[in-house]
Amino acid sequence: MTRLLVSLALCTSFALFTLCDNGTNPTDCQPITMAIKITSPASGASFKVGSTVKVDFEVDRNQVTQVNIKVSIDNGKSFSNILSSGGLAVPSGNQYQCMSYDWKVGSEGEPVTWAATNSCILVVEQYGNSTVYDQSQSFTVTQ
Repeated sequence: MTRLLVSLALCTSFALFTLCDNGTNPTDCQPITMAIKITSPASGASFKVGSTVKVDFEVDRNQVTQVNIKVSIDNGKSFSNILSSGGLAVPSGNQYQCMSYDWKVGSEGEPVTWAATNSCILVVEQYGNSTVYDQSQSFTVTQ
């Protein structure tokens, strides 16, 4: 497995974005039946403001070449972008790409006002086409 680490500075937010080119390892990114599939965070997970949440997802690069990540604190009624602008490019290579984004909850400049809630959801969507997406299971953020 080849691993490429790229640090991104998003306004004043900190993020680490990891790309995994999984070669022929059958335990890694397997073909998926959808364009995007979120694999973490897990349902019922709990995070504190200031902690880092690992957002793992798989992408079929034949369908999606760039993604955006959003968060909802009201169980999906409204969403705010986690990325300040643009999207994350899906790397060239294998058709099915496993990707990971380390998101620091409550980073300065983030468009969300955090309060303890039990209804947070993340969405990874095709950049520029919000009809192609997957959403995480509900998780909790505490102060």
